[in-house]
Amino acid sequence: MKKLIYFLIIICAFAAACSNSEEYIEKSQQSIKFNSLRDKVQTRAANDSADNYYVYAIIEGYNEWYFNTTINTTTGATDYFWPQGATVDFYSFCPAPAAYNIVVGATTPGTSIPITYTVPTAANQDFTIATPALDKSGPSPVHLAFNHMLSKISITVQLVDTLTSSFTLASGWTSQLSMLYTSATTDAVTAVAATNPTGWTLPTTAPTTLTTYSSDSTFIVMPQAVAGNTLRIMGVTINTDPGGEKYFEGPLELITFSSTNITNITNFEAGKQYNFVITIDGASHGGSSNEPIFNGKISFTSTVSDWGGPTSVAVNQP
Repeated sequence: MKKLIYFLIIICAFAAACSNSEEYIEKSQQSIKFNSLRDKVQTRAANDSADNYYVYAIIEGYNEWYFNTTINTTTGATDYFWPQGATVDFYSFCPAPAAYNIVVGATTPGTSIPITYTVPTAANQDFTIATPALDKSGPSPVHLAFNHMLSKISITVQLVDTLTSSFTLASGWTSQLSMLYTSATTDAVTAVAATNPTGWTLPTTAPTTLTTYSSDSTFIVMPQAVAGNTLRIMGVTINTDPGGEKYFEGPLELITFSSTNITNITNFEAGKQYNFVITIDGASHGGSSNEPIFNGKISFTSTVSDWGGPTSVAVNQP
């Protein structure tokens, strides 16, 4: 009886060892490599830094991941090899989850890679998902074309043209952007093809308070409805010119986004860049042509373009 039990244990152990596709796939001598993230610039380019990215791979006909691992953008190599006589599907996102606010849930090989992302307190981190690279075979490197999954907001503050001959706007102002949603879920397998304009599933229970991010002029935020979020320009200093005497100092009035002041935008969408121009025009808010009274009053305009697309406005990346 003891010999029989021992024999069964050996059989079970052998079967368990063979359950991993790596154990019984016939491999070629060609290692799987990926193009550097820096090379994937296209209409909707990947994030501008050289962060490592994370790749899931599944071999045709199998129901388990062949591998899932971090790919270093400097070396671009892995310890895995192309299978012989079969193709491989690849799914990827960037940056890899180890150093950022990224949580990957329970995956279903080839079907789902659920991801929860939370915007960091500085609101300056890009997050991208690659278009799935399907039915690939070696030895050529796998090209992963990444797509922006967040929204970029760029702020410009200026004096109205009629005031620039008498006043100057000092540098050093900052922006406070307050957003309702800071975290949401998406899926690295299906997100790029999703019909949802934001590309994300927001929490079913809306937050009761806004979260405020502070920056000089650029934010990367969670896609969501525009209405109800706010923007305020802080630390504005306006000096007389010539002479340079301080004429106005303080914050500008709070802007609450709505269909009234943003007529061309309903949602902050994934992969879009929103350019907000704050124009300080004292004469149109109670002053006269020879004695402007600013009092924090402004006019506000907005435009939208593809983030990284051929029509987008060139701005400094965070």
